[in-house]
Amino acid sequence: SQQVEVDFVRPWTEQDHRLKVLFQVLDVNGDGGICVDDLTIGLKKLGVHLHWFGPKIVKAGDKDLDGQLDFEEFVHYLRDHEKKLRLVFKSLDKKNDGKEYCL
Repeated sequence: SQQVEVDFVRPWTEQDHRLKVLFQVLDVNGDGGICVDDLTIGLKKLGVHLHWFGPKIVKAGDKDLDGQLDFEEFVHYLRDHEKKLRLVFKSLDKKNDGKEYCL
């Protein structure tokens, strides 16, 4: 069972909730971590077919070098790369409604 560090000073925002949901979607095997295979399969489920993308994300975000991203590492990586990711996902939002691939 994965423990998630909770910041009691600040209530969870809608974005925090979205990140948790996205983490759960990408954690394909449900083990509390996102490995390269999870990320590749999870991104495909979301319509993103970039097999080369997974290893780069995991390598860049894996601070404890266990080969996967736990929720804290995942959020840290996303927040560090948010601007770049918004541009990528915006380009994937074919309907331009912000409902799909929204972080």
